[in-house]
Amino acid sequence: MNSLIIIQEKDYSWLRSPHFEDHPAMVSLCNKPLLEYLIDFVVLLGCKKIRLVLEEPDESVNRYFGNGERWGVAISYGNCRAVDNLKSVVVKSAGFCEGSPLIIFEGLLFFHYDKNCRYEILTQGIGSGFLFKSGTGSVFYRTEDDTGQETDVKLNPSLIISSPQQQLDLFNLAMQVVREEQNRFVLPGYGTEKGVVIGRNVEMGRKVKIHGPVVVGNNVRILGEAVVGPNAVIGNNVIIDDGSEVRDSVVLANTYIGRSLLIIGKMVAGNHIVAVNNGNSIEISDEFILSPISRNRSFGALRYAVNVLVAGLLALFQFVPFCIIYSIRWVWNDLRLEKKRFLVNSDGGTRLFLLPVSHHSTLTAEMFRNLSLDKFLLLKEVFSGKLQIVGNRLIPDNEEGRKFVKDFSSYMPGIFNYTEAERLEPETFESEITERYYSENRGFLKETKTLGKALFNNLLGK
Repeated sequence: MNSLIIIQEKDYSWLRSPHFEDHPAMVSLCNKPLLEYLIDFVVLLGCKKIRLVLEEPDESVNRYFGNGERWGVAISYGNCRAVDNLKSVVVKSAGFCEGSPLIIFEGLLFFHYDKNCRYEILTQGIGSGFLFKSGTGSVFYRTEDDTGQETDVKLNPSLIISSPQQQLDLFNLAMQVVREEQNRFVLPGYGTEKGVVIGRNVEMGRKVKIHGPVVVGNNVRILGEAVVGPNAVIGNNVIIDDGSEVRDSVVLANTYIGRSLLIIGKMVAGNHIVAVNNGNSIEISDEFILSPISRNRSFGALRYAVNVLVAGLLALFQFVPFCIIYSIRWVWNDLRLEKKRFLVNSDGGTRLFLLPVSHHSTLTAEMFRNLSLDKFLLLKEVFSGKLQIVGNRLIPDNEEGRKFVKDFSSYMPGIFNYTEAERLEPETFESEITERYYSENRGFLKETKTLGKALFNNLLGK
């Protein structure tokens, strides 16, 4: 038996917000694409060939499902138009549909199957016809010797099917899976204890509390004394900051939740939050409370090359002013150089940096700061890869500093920093939030903006 899965976006426009970066088929339910649940069920039906028919080709779908080898089936792809109906799609896919019994899934239906069961019996001894119909989806079965006559066909009533039609339907499905049906499905992650599923690369502070049932995705950081659960779904690439509590809620992928927040009965995506009791939604404008986390982050050789280029340009422009003003201040005994030790990574690595130190407020001292010449001696550290041009604030090597970076795995110090660009006082509550926010949202545009803002503010002296 073969299977045809048809997904037309006209029925799922509501999934474009706040999931605007995802194709509807890739929208996550408990950190697993909706379409993957359907494919899992098709495999349990005994299908060996699956054809995915979408309105437009989508790279994310093709890349994730590939040729189907991971599921032990052959997956191929086709296209349809918004005006196509079931019959016209089958005609377009005639080469795939002929020669074998065919089961057609129209729409993103959610089957509450059990991974430990086989479902081949569902189609044994029945004729062609609709097995299921809803407002946005259907299941149609066609026998190999189809005569065009439809019989009254029904699925086993013990198999429950859901047809989500709005955001709150996804929330309710997620809560049902977390609370009652974890054992039915193959969820991404591993179980440390009953009712708790944890993904890969999850970091938790020593005082974090997890109360099952909970599903936590990949690349998640839960910091300080945060509390997660019961009845919580945490998506991939999420940060929950110190003191926040999330229960009876779904936090979708790429979301930052700030410090000391209480998230109960909510669905959160970036800075978009929906109250599930009444459906009201708002967008939070304060990026330190709730914000989306950028997916596009640059690392490796390209980042190093750009940093070296910028450091070289800054050194070129600062060399002459530094020599002149430094000489004047040295003659006036207004400046001295000191070695100070700072942390350079979250593993506790340190390095001595040579910095100009002055305790006098003079005209040359103001010029030195306004031209950012106090950063000049640090530029050489960019060439060794110890510092970024723009990164986190340099944290002194002391007990408080080591405690700060211990649960801050993305800490990457820089010569200029976001705290400085925003004119915040270092080592304050606001500064700590800013540093974590910047680390998870850094990218070429934000780094360029931060560097420009820091240089401009210093130049104006404000």
